[in-house]
Amino acid sequence: MARRARPTRDKSVPHADFEERFQLFVDNVRDYAIFMTDADCRIVTWNAGVERLLGYTESEFIGRALEVVFVPEDVASGAAGREVTTARETGRSEDERWHLRKDGSRYWASGVLTALRDDDGRLRGFAKVMRDITERKLAEEERKQLLQLEQQARKEAEAANRVRDQFLAMVSHELRTPLNAILGWARLLEGQQFEPERAKHAVETIGRNAALQAKLIDDLLDVSRILAGTLTMERRPVELTPIIQASVDSLSPDARAKNVTIDCRLHPTEVAIPGDPRRLHQILWNLLSNAVKFTPSGGHISIELRQDETKAFLSVSDTGAGISPEFLPRVFEPFSQADMSIQREQGGLGLGLAIVRHLVQQHGGAISASSLGVGHGATFTVELPLTPVRTEPTVGGSLTTDLQVALDGVRVVVVENDADSRDVLIATLELAGASVRDAGTAAEGFDLIGADVPDVIVCDIGLPREDGFTFIKRLRALPADRGGTVPAAALTAYTRPEDRLRALEAGYQIHLAKPLEPSELAAAVATLAGKVPTKPA
Repeated sequence: MARRARPTRDKSVPHADFEERFQLFVDNVRDYAIFMTDADCRIVTWNAGVERLLGYTESEFIGRALEVVFVPEDVASGAAGREVTTARETGRSEDERWHLRKDGSRYWASGVLTALRDDDGRLRGFAKVMRDITERKLAEEERKQLLQLEQQARKEAEAANRVRDQFLAMVSHELRTPLNAILGWARLLEGQQFEPERAKHAVETIGRNAALQAKLIDDLLDVSRILAGTLTMERRPVELTPIIQASVDSLSPDARAKNVTIDCRLHPTEVAIPGDPRRLHQILWNLLSNAVKFTPSGGHISIELRQDETKAFLSVSDTGAGISPEFLPRVFEPFSQADMSIQREQGGLGLGLAIVRHLVQQHGGAISASSLGVGHGATFTVELPLTPVRTEPTVGGSLTTDLQVALDGVRVVVVENDADSRDVLIATLELAGASVRDAGTAAEGFDLIGADVPDVIVCDIGLPREDGFTFIKRLRALPADRGGTVPAAALTAYTRPEDRLRALEAGYQIHLAKPLEPSELAAAVATLAGKVPTKPA
């Protein structure tokens, strides 16, 4: 039979009344589970809070062992027994832990286990008081998780800020370095009279560094387009051998300057794939320029092209610096370089290989890198699908730079607000034989065209007050005898595919991206004027 708890009472209150009131209190408390056990930890009392908290009726609960309220892992680890031992030795034991309900669900409770002794000090049993604080526990856990997430987010933000600051510092360094050479030699040429050989060296240095800076800007823009998902490509049958040769030819001067030899093994010599000639050239140029950059004097670079029934395999190997095993898995990640310190020997933004991987994947191919380690060179292998149907391949016109263009008798109006850029455009066209009139604004351009309609118009898009888009739309609204049908080339530093499309839709026939090779400008004007460029004799 269940025993009732016997509390210490006020002597002025009759004994029976006190016990009755105490039992009423225990029985009616529903927020706390209050029960007692005998000395062997068998449960002998029950209250309504037990049913509410634990799910047991009185008949289901009385007679069970105290361990029934503990989760199995606490019973197995001895935690339940230690709680009883502490209460027996010290009089009470407090805890907060997970407990078990009748239906097997768990709840987090705070509890006190008190030893019950008679007047002679003999242990008669234990009293247990428990309260469900699961909501508080879950709220605390949520706060801890939020704090951990906040701390992790702060660490990631701090790390991202460090990477950003490091990258911006690197970008600044890489852009300023060629500018230093360009500006320095330009100032010297302006104020000094050099012997012809020294002057030639100065001009070559300016051109080389200007091309390098343009490449850095192009890489940044390409990565931005890749991240935005706006990088577009043409698809047509393309022969790989001319593209390989064009890349080798463009980098041969740098290789010779470092006493690095380049060997091509193209078997077979005719391999056609579906792709974008300009982007394929970009892939080859990046791989080959990296090989030249990281190969020391006296080193060797080999290019091999082979194919099977379905794929072309192009590998670029060098005897250069090699790649450490730790860095090899990250070699194609953007902004990733083995040496990011200020003491690093090689420049660059760490974007080239990331762009190469994306372009290869856009062609339906794959790229891999291998190296035996630092100092043992590296090999990059590109796999590309072959063209299913053999057609006559062509190479993009952007690779053709050895044309002679004669613009004798061609009348050109150049509209460009930047004076230095305008001077270069005028000099390029006049050297090819064109007659050039120039304007710095759209309004001035209209005045020139109204006075004498030209054969070709070259107009910058970023004009002040009235931009090149508005200019060409106004021009196309005029009758032919006032210049409404004059072919025009848009010249702009806005080089996204959507910029090109917008220029063509506005009324231009050709979209030219800055910076512009002189031969490219002359060829564009010749095309618009109906003249055919010719190969040099």
